[in-house]
Amino acid sequence: MRHEEVGKGVITLWHKKKITTNSLWLFAYEDGNKAYHPRAIEKADFCEKLPLSIWLEKYRIITEIYGFEKSGFEAKSTPEKEAFWQFKDAEMALKWFNLKRSKENIIKHD
Repeated sequence: MRHEEVGKGVITLWHKKKITTNSLWLFAYEDGNKAYHPRAIEKADFCEKLPLSIWLEKYRIITEIYGFEKSGFEAKSTPEKEAFWQFKDAEMALKWFNLKRSKENIIKHD
């Protein structure tokens, strides 16, 4: 949820020309409507399994630096794969985000 809120904020700022970039990368994960921990979307623009040493460092940062419990959501959902959607146009990013949110709301109300 936090990543989605930040993503929306960054897309909005980009769209309003408050920030500039040549491309924007957004996390590409799904959780089966909260049925399981977030998983990388294999068909995203970028999806790659992290080398074990990188994943272990990421896990260490989550648990030791940030202080999240090893049995908590944050540690359990530290992905072994990283996945991102990539956008080169703010208008397309905003349309994608709004469409994604619309689909999620339809699923929640079924």
